[in-house]
Amino acid sequence: MNLYKIMNFKRLASSPKRLFVLLLFIVFAIFLNSFSNEEAINARVVKVIDGDTIEVLDDKNKLHRVRLFGIDAPESKQAYGQKSRHFLASMIASKNIRLIQKDKDKYSRIVAIIKLGTEDINKKMVQNGFAWAYTYYSDIYATDMKEARKKKLGLWADKNPIEPFKWRQMNR
Repeated sequence: MNLYKIMNFKRLASSPKRLFVLLLFIVFAIFLNSFSNEEAINARVVKVIDGDTIEVLDDKNKLHRVRLFGIDAPESKQAYGQKSRHFLASMIASKNIRLIQKDKDKYSRIVAIIKLGTEDINKKMVQNGFAWAYTYYSDIYATDMKEARKKKLGLWADKNPIEPFKWRQMNR
């Protein structure tokens, strides 16, 4: 089969079955595309709040609070909390980044993958042991966490690191 035969519209229009299949395919493609939640936003980092939350200004000078997708960094008062924040700040503070928006959370924060050029900053946080892979929502960084744990990087140097969500429950 060649492309010319497939894309011959006269032939397609003359056959109701083929036309129906083509229309069905187009509707299905549009339907699948409507589920894509991802939106790219160019922004400048104005504040690193902690190891998984930042504030940015978009192209229209609108301030957004952003939660890094797929990771959970130690809380500020938790072991490695400040180190995590400093590591994130060392990579992106005052820099232009691209947010690949995945969702919005219950606090109306943008949940996104942070890109600095082609680098996935969320991934770097996990790879260097400054955040857990948040496998409750996605296992996109699970392999990176296993590698960091095996190498005892960052928070994995501790004997018993406590996951941030457990630490939050214990410290309410």
